[in-house]
Amino acid sequence: MTDHDQEALRLAAPGLTNKQIAERGVAPVVVGLAIASGAMFAVHVNSNFFWMFKALLGLSTQGALKTLTVGTTLGSLISLPAVVLAAFLI
Repeated sequence: MTDHDQEALRLAAPGLTNKQIAERGVAPVVVGLAIASGAMFAVHVNSNFFWMFKALLGLSTQGALKTLTVGTTLGSLISLPAVVLAAFLI
């Protein structure tokens, strides 16, 4: 997939999902939080943040992958129930 294709998808996705979200009566803030919670689930080695984390802490690639994956997975799993609760309250 080219950069142009990715940019087109980034621009088209909100327009495609906006009507569905509005029909369900979900607050846009909750949708954004849910997306963030899911996106945080696991960090891969193709992420710039992974390599900065590894270099700054002086970890091996395997050690950084274990440490960062556990941390981001826990963050995602902890934040998901909070997002579900927010969906009922907002």
